[in-house]
Amino acid sequence: MSFRNLFTGLFLCLPLVGCWRQEVIPLPQGVQEVTGIIRPAEISRTRRGTHLILVNGTEKYFLESAAFDLDEFEGSEVTLKGTLERNIDPTALPVLIVQEIEGFSAQTRTVFIAELGMTIDIPSTWRETWKNGLVAFSASGSSAPVLVIGGQSAEQTPLQFFSSSAAPHMDGKETIPIVVASKRALRVYEAESTEQTIYIDRGEGQGDDKTRIIAILFHPPEGGEKVMTEMFLQTIRSIKFGREGASSSQAKSSAGSEESAALSGLGKPCGGDAGILCPAGQYCDVTDLAANIGMCKKR
Repeated sequence: MSFRNLFTGLFLCLPLVGCWRQEVIPLPQGVQEVTGIIRPAEISRTRRGTHLILVNGTEKYFLESAAFDLDEFEGSEVTLKGTLERNIDPTALPVLIVQEIEGFSAQTRTVFIAELGMTIDIPSTWRETWKNGLVAFSASGSSAPVLVIGGQSAEQTPLQFFSSSAAPHMDGKETIPIVVASKRALRVYEAESTEQTIYIDRGEGQGDDKTRIIAILFHPPEGGEKVMTEMFLQTIRSIKFGREGASSSQAKSSAGSEESAALSGLGKPCGGDAGILCPAGQYCDVTDLAANIGMCKKR
């Protein structure tokens, strides 16, 4: 090939994505503030973002939030604050993890788990599913549970770990004794993983042998670890037991929580690889036949 032909080939190749490695522009660091109009984003398995924010009519960022239900702000002009994260597809717009909305505060609701005699405050955007003695909480836009709570027997969790002043190992995992709602507890995690489990010992005579220990599994969705971890810590700090929890003005029975979830599940994603079901009285209106993804609607 002559030098001229080689030069011409390289010149023509410049605009093409596959010819040269595309330069990845660093994202702005720290808290970002942006004012614009919120619009819903199409459901996708290849990128993140439940919503978009338009600035002067131009799409600026995809949006995600564990603290706010962005559906409630669709079509409104708002000022958002949050941090930026790269999208799954690096060529797509980055994702703004919304932490604040000017003029609004993040809301929580209290769920009463009668079987375990406890209440826990969760973000109002999280939805719960009750099944076989377990309650699973899913964040808005997430296809899998972020938090799963259930009871287990003391035999499944060696009690000596709770009072150990050292940092023992459990199946190769790190363990740290902590205190939750004045009860001894144990945090179990892997150094290379964002997933962790907290075991709370309710004490002798609390519940039956199968529910003395409360296990709380935390599994943040990929890309939202920082925000979700902060929300997780807040929920752990909100836990109450016995009369203090049950007398809460916001406490709800399991049945009441299920009804609340059913009413608030409208318009939420369903189907997909995870087979997400809609609450009772709703059905999954599939909008993407190839991916089997849809939105929950009333029957």
